[in-house]
Amino acid sequence: PLQFHYCPCLADPSFCGHLSGPPQAIFASMHKASVPWPKVRKDTWETTDQGLPQAGLLDAGQLGCAERYRKQAEDEHLAEEKRRAARFMVQAEASLEQKQFEEGKKCAEEALHAFREAGDNAAITDGLRLLCLAERAKGRLKEAHAVAYAQLETFRAARDRIGEAKTLLMLAHINHDKRGSRNRERAKEWALEARQFFQESKDAKLEAQSLLALVNIVMKQRGDRRQAAEATKQLVGDAVPLLRSVGDTRGE
Repeated sequence: PLQFHYCPCLADPSFCGHLSGPPQAIFASMHKASVPWPKVRKDTWETTDQGLPQAGLLDAGQLGCAERYRKQAEDEHLAEEKRRAARFMVQAEASLEQKQFEEGKKCAEEALHAFREAGDNAAITDGLRLLCLAERAKGRLKEAHAVAYAQLETFRAARDRIGEAKTLLMLAHINHDKRGSRNRERAKEWALEARQFFQESKDAKLEAQSLLALVNIVMKQRGDRRQAAEATKQLVGDAVPLLRSVGDTRGE
């Protein structure tokens, strides 16, 4: 049978330092990687926590926040409140990259508060993502879920489908592991719902990220591991053309 190493962070490379090549690297060629890979139990194909580096928490290729908000922070034509919020976003991302998670959380919270005050829903999802990453980095999955789910309810009440879909994708990442089988099933539903929206709205990049979120979920579910491997191959195979279509070489 096909043997491969599986990185539990695969669907969310912003939370992992393992990814430096195409998603096909999850298969047999992974042993050639120069970074340490988690050990895999032969009987279940599940990873241990040993060898999971904290480096590479953020992936600018996926998030694309720092440069955009840095430009806003330096734009003298913008209101000071918006520039200040942008500075918090830049600092939050920099802090997370340096593994200063509490500082990153604090800055993300400040930015998120400012974005909510301004009613900037697109920016709210960016701030929320960094806040959730900070919570996840400290192992506070319950707290990350709570803040994301509260925002989901707000987006739904406002009928903001884009914000809702992006938040569903965050919830899928948060709940794919170490949150129990029930939450993993919910994560799968959320990822599928997000994927459907992004597919219908022709957002190839976020559709691809939804597919990769499903990879994490499939590989953590109990059951036939061979079937899980085949499902993983299909999901990754569907994601790669989407990433190529938008020139996302890092994601690819």
